[in-house]
Order: sequence, then structure tokens, then C-alpha cells
Amino acid sequence: MTCSFCGSTGDVDEESSICKLCLSSFEDGLIPAINFKQYFSTDLEEKLNEVDSILFSLPDNVFLWYLKGHLEHEVGESKKALRSVNTSISYKEDFGHSWIRLGLIYSDMRKDTEAIENFQRGLR
Repeated sequence: MTCSFCGSTGDVDEESSICKLCLSSFEDGLIPAINFKQYFSTDLEEKLNEVDSILFSLPDNVFLWYLKGHLEHEVGESKKALRSVNTSISYKEDFGHSWIRLGLIYSDMRKDTEAIENFQRGLR
């Protein structure tokens, strides 16, 4: 079995499809070594379900909320993505990736002023 996040085949929990190293990173509030190109290349709905199940036990994890919003945005759920990314920001206001993702969501919604403001905030 392969870890959904990093692609590792070592020490992967069958139920969650997450290796112990990635799970430990989430538990410690860190970002695991995700291969983003690989991660976003397959079944995003399944990835979203996986992130939701991890969030159930780690509800204040900044990166998981960001990742949930990123996935929701990728599957076309912009309003849900806004809520998730804003939740990420509520836990850690200086997480630049969340602000950039907000900019991308607003850009797709044709809200250019909001997009620019969020892009700028993410680059600070």
C-alpha cells in the first residue's frame, strides 16, 4: 500500500492510507513531504474524503484545512473552498499558501479586486 500524501510504501495504515511519518507530521502541526504533482493527479474526491477523515481527529490542523480548500477548489466547489481556506487562516493568519489559494478562488469567481488583495497578502 502507498501513502496518499508522500507516496511512501513503508508503514502505511490500511484504513487511512497514510504513512506514520505523514500522520505524525499532521499531529505535530507540520506539513508532510507531499508530492503535489502526484497527489493532485488522481481521484480528488477520494483525496477530499481522506482529508475529511483526518480532520475529524485533527480539527485545528492549518495545513489540512488549506488542503481541503485546495481540493474543493480543484473539484469546482468554490464556496466550500472559501470556507475551508478561511478556516485555515483563522488558525494561522500568516500561512501564505492560504491567502494565495483565496486569490485563486476569487480569480476563478471573477472577483478581481478580492483576488488581488489576497495574492498581495499571501506574498507578504
